[in-house]
Amino acid sequence: MNCPKCGAVNADGQTYCVSCGAVLGPQSGAGWPTGESRQAWAYRRTPEIVAAESDAVASLVMGIIGIVLSGLLAGLICGPMAISRAKRARSVLDEENHNYWIGLAGIITGAIGLAVSALVAIIYLITIVGVVAYNG
Repeated sequence: MNCPKCGAVNADGQTYCVSCGAVLGPQSGAGWPTGESRQAWAYRRTPEIVAAESDAVASLVMGIIGIVLSGLLAGLICGPMAISRAKRARSVLDEENHNYWIGLAGIITGAIGLAVSALVAIIYLITIVGVVAYNG
């Protein structure tokens, strides 16, 4: 059976598409559930995929927060969290799901926020040590 969402070929009797995770509709002749269109049926996703999509978006948000608040060293906390959530999301999602690429953006922004915050922390430490040495 071909997936109505992505067109991937699935074995007969499969409940979910092996490519995108969409719920496969009833086999030929069974008809669609009452009150539902074929499109509504095709866009159902498994709870695992929905959670992974949420993790991908959350990782991007945390990465951006880490970059924007890197002067406050927020990237030291948000960066590793963004990277780990994005990696977890990308392990569940496939490349056809756009949230897979949002997860990649979460990894990149998380790494940038972590690096910038680490540089800011080093600058703060050098400044503190210089002030103490000068006044001490």
